[in-house]
Amino acid sequence: MPASWKKRLISYLFEYESLFRNRTKKFFDKVEKYSLGILKSQMRNIERIIEELQIDYNQMQHFITESKWYARANVDHVASKVSYVLPKRKLIC
Repeated sequence: MPASWKKRLISYLFEYESLFRNRTKKFFDKVEKYSLGILKSQMRNIERIIEELQIDYNQMQHFITESKWYARANVDHVASKVSYVLPKRKLIC
């Protein structure tokens, strides 16, 4: 993949930065790394991702399994974007 794909991915993910936090912590740096790892690694599991990106296993494991970010806000944000781009339909009752 060309090097510009990383910039495009991070630019796209930046729109979601405010959703990857809780009241005391921000998790966006982990979101960037995890997303890059999923795209770069042939084996899409945490062990291969941390090897590929040379990042701390414990931090990434904690982010994936324990971090309390606002998942509902992410789902709502994506749903509203999808709803906006889909053609409008009339309800038939």
